[in-house]
Amino acid sequence: MRIASWINTTREEVEARRHHVWLGISLGNRYFSAAHVGGYVGWALAHTRERVLIVIGDALQAINIEILDSRTPHHALKRAMKLGDARHAEISALVATLPDADRRRVRVAHFAEVAEAETYRQNLAAVEEAYRGHSGFRAHVQAMVRAGRPDHADKIARLSEDKLDRLAEYILKELPLYVDGVEAQGEPEVFTLSLYPARTALEELVTGLHGGTLFPEIGARLRLDNPIAMLEAYVEE
Repeated sequence: MRIASWINTTREEVEARRHHVWLGISLGNRYFSAAHVGGYVGWALAHTRERVLIVIGDALQAINIEILDSRTPHHALKRAMKLGDARHAEISALVATLPDADRRRVRVAHFAEVAEAETYRQNLAAVEEAYRGHSGFRAHVQAMVRAGRPDHADKIARLSEDKLDRLAEYILKELPLYVDGVEAQGEPEVFTLSLYPARTALEELVTGLHGGTLFPEIGARLRLDNPIAMLEAYVEE
């Protein structure tokens, strides 16, 4: 594994296995091939405190399909769930090939399985309220939306304010997973070290909220109980 950036953590902390590791699967990101996911899982098992969580971002992808592909909300959700089920099955099959001791340490979850945690819901409500009422935060998130999808830059530039707000929900709904870790139904652990094959504005926002350097008045309303860490990580070919 090539670690390009150690965000809010150090090599020593990671190698000491102080975090439970999780991986978010963006359904629109082609980097998450079966081979790459397998590489992430192997690395995570060697560096996690105990367990590994893989989250399929199906409900988030429905937002992209609805706005960027101009589909109805019903069609977008149906399509995203179908894609999510296929990725869940593919990754579960990969996990099933692991030795029993390792297989029992890996959980593959749909987004809905992590979106019901009390802390997630509280932090989601806080960032949604901030987006509605804090013009600076709203502008910051919208800038992240515009910069985050250069492949759809022209379409995003033409979106109405309502549709831009809908697209911003992708960031608002994923942000609580990163600011205080991920809890999945039936899992006692909080997963606080995330892996992703890119450096994005999300990491800057998360660390800024934690450190009080970005929107401290919003950070003060969030539950920030757990130390979080992020790695910009690429599977070695």
